[in-house]
Amino acid sequence: MGNHRMPSYLQDDLDTATLFVILSQLAYWLHETHPGGTAPLDDWEKRLITVLQEEHFEQQEAKEIAGRLLHHARQETGILAERGLGQYGFFHLTFEEYLAGYEIARQNVEKRRDMLKAHWHDPRWREVILLAAGQMGIIDNRKDDVSDLVEDLLSMEPEAEPLQGRQVVLAGRAVADIGFRKVHRSTFRALTRSLRQTMQDRDPDTDAINQPPQIPIRTRFDAGEVLDELGWLPDDLNAWVRIDPKKLPRQPREFRNVRPFYAMRYPITNAQFQRFRAAGGYENQAWWSEEGWAWRVKKHPDYRGEHPVTQPEYWNDVTFGKERRGFPVVDVSHYEAEAFANWLTWLLARVRAGEDVAAEDEALVADLVGQKGCLRVRLPTRAEWVIMAGGLANKGRYPWDPPRGPATQTAEEVILRANTFESDIDRTSPVAMYPQGRSQPFGLFDLAGNVWEWTDTSFSNDQEVRLLCGGSWDLSHGSARVANHLRGLRYGSLDSFGFRLVSPIEF
Repeated sequence: MGNHRMPSYLQDDLDTATLFVILSQLAYWLHETHPGGTAPLDDWEKRLITVLQEEHFEQQEAKEIAGRLLHHARQETGILAERGLGQYGFFHLTFEEYLAGYEIARQNVEKRRDMLKAHWHDPRWREVILLAAGQMGIIDNRKDDVSDLVEDLLSMEPEAEPLQGRQVVLAGRAVADIGFRKVHRSTFRALTRSLRQTMQDRDPDTDAINQPPQIPIRTRFDAGEVLDELGWLPDDLNAWVRIDPKKLPRQPREFRNVRPFYAMRYPITNAQFQRFRAAGGYENQAWWSEEGWAWRVKKHPDYRGEHPVTQPEYWNDVTFGKERRGFPVVDVSHYEAEAFANWLTWLLARVRAGEDVAAEDEALVADLVGQKGCLRVRLPTRAEWVIMAGGLANKGRYPWDPPRGPATQTAEEVILRANTFESDIDRTSPVAMYPQGRSQPFGLFDLAGNVWEWTDTSFSNDQEVRLLCGGSWDLSHGSARVANHLRGLRYGSLDSFGFRLVSPIEF
């Protein structure tokens, strides 16, 4: 029997569809029972004979076909390759994972659920499950089945604390890969709710913040990252909060003359900053200070970026940039933050005058329109920033600590509430990730960690230097205390520099 006759013999024995199903069963068996991806040839043959018999071949016939198929797979097509003495595996791990995923995808709902339950928690099966979702959602266009798979994953019960939330992240990743239109709307709503609760460490039934915490910080971040990819933004992203210093204990002298004002609940995100760019923010000189415009069009001798400046330096970066819509915009200079604030002042005046403004732009200032005395938007002074964070009654305190209460002491307690170096996230995080870190008593997010926030307070009357507050993702938790600050040159910017804005009540 010459080798050239093998394909025709196999064609006589097995049609293409049956052959593919057999290979998928072999891949699933190998992935499940041989984590190294190889098995002795005898094991392959025994398993293949069993599979063929399950496909209704008689024992002797199954044995003969198995011999021909294994010979063909090793000698002619290279589907199986020898890796080590007498040990065989598929020619590439990705091919094995794809076939194993196909095996999951072709099952009925009950069998597929059992497979997911057995393997979702094992990192080795992550790609297999994602490929199964891709097979059903993209190749087969089976919306019902891929929706069932997502809902089955959401219902899985982790058996160990480190696994809490991982099933939700896996379900989210599957939908992010294939597109939200490949699942039913009800499934997508359930998914985004579960991802938000995982990101914020909330109870899935009551939506209350888990006490004690249950979900690992990295899993929370992964959930937030997938949620952002799916297009989710917090409903109150554009909210402005009234800040009344009278609600705080007696302040140090430098803060006693601060009048009530409104502050943004979150630092400015990439999604919000994109509105500024789309409105021609870098082209309209009217929104820039004289010094800022000169910097924008002509390179400062000490500035590391390119000129003319048309966007933040990290704007196209996959880790920090525009695709991370619900993450804080970073690498913005004081000049850029000031120009954004001036644009919002212009928007506010237009909306108040009843002029036509794009709905997404109007949303940025909608909360201020009905507030008497709010006519402009600007960066906060350091005194205002400290008031937002609850004051300095206790100099060791963080924004979430009660103004007169004990201060948080340990890094372990801080990273439950803020993204600092000890979190090991090693990048910015979604601005809505830490409800546990909301400031007391005003409820602002991310005043500690994530990004340093520009203020409009100069250092020792040096007009080229401004103070930044709040700490950041790349510095230790101690830097995120309310009392701490950083000095920054107005033209300077880093991947840890961001900002939020205030609107003074002027009458």
